[in-house]
Amino acid sequence: DLRNASLNVEALASSILVSNQLETINLDGTPLPVKQLKGDHAVSELSFASCGPRSVVLICELASVNSSLRSLDLHGAQFDADSCNAVVKAARASHLEHLTVEDFALPIQALNGSLAVSTLNFRHSKLGYPSVLVIGELISTNSTLARLDLSYNSLGPNGGAAL
Repeated sequence: DLRNASLNVEALASSILVSNQLETINLDGTPLPVKQLKGDHAVSELSFASCGPRSVVLICELASVNSSLRSLDLHGAQFDADSCNAVVKAARASHLEHLTVEDFALPIQALNGSLAVSTLNFRHSKLGYPSVLVIGELISTNSTLARLDLSYNSLGPNGGAAL
């Protein structure tokens, strides 16, 4: 349990990647299954409902190198600037097909252009700032997307600026 420890989560993730013994780690109240996150025990879906920002960073760092993980659900997690950046990095670098940051599973392949779509409708999807950061980053290299509907979401001024 590392809830009160001061640590560099990215450096911790690098150490965990080379560890063969560690099975779980607890950074802020949520035990994380290390072997599943790393891909040592292949799973296609993982869900973490109420983890803190440091756990989100670690989850995303490990998920970025996990080739079996297709769906990651972080609905209910707490986000700060570092965890938002980690989510964007994981969405860009991983094999994920779906990433749930708030109440909606973002279709990663449609957003990044590896699945060609011309329209994405996210109207009334309960999206907020963390989701918009992922969307903004992924559509920046998408050459097929012509229409994106984000109406009736709680993007706020920071969300609008992120796009």
